[in-house]
Amino acid sequence: MIQLPDLTRIDEFIVIADLHMGVGPDPATGTPDPDDAFQLDRHLIALIDHIVGRVDRERVCLVVLGDMVDLLLVEPSFQMHPDARTATTLRRLDQIAAGHHEVIRALGNMVRAGAHLVIVPGD
Repeated sequence: MIQLPDLTRIDEFIVIADLHMGVGPDPATGTPDPDDAFQLDRHLIALIDHIVGRVDRERVCLVVLGDMVDLLLVEPSFQMHPDARTATTLRRLDQIAAGHHEVIRALGNMVRAGAHLVIVPGD
């Protein structure tokens, strides 16, 4: 069971939605992937850093509503066999995490600093 923070003890909620992270930029060249709908990593990291800077004064919760990652943007033409769903999903998640590793790292730092993070799954 997922445990939410005590919502009565949060001073501010910051809500973002529908990031649709795909594979991220090409690691060799830094060129954005044209199929990746999310290309605002540095802006999101700036927001996360802003939250971290407030943790010692306020109780802040970042809420990510739906579609943080977009598995269909990774190999969009690939036809997934039903028996390979779990392995394919994990591989795609690994690719997204690698492509947006600085965002993932910043979110981890934010939680370790004491901010709350709630991720609501999408469709």
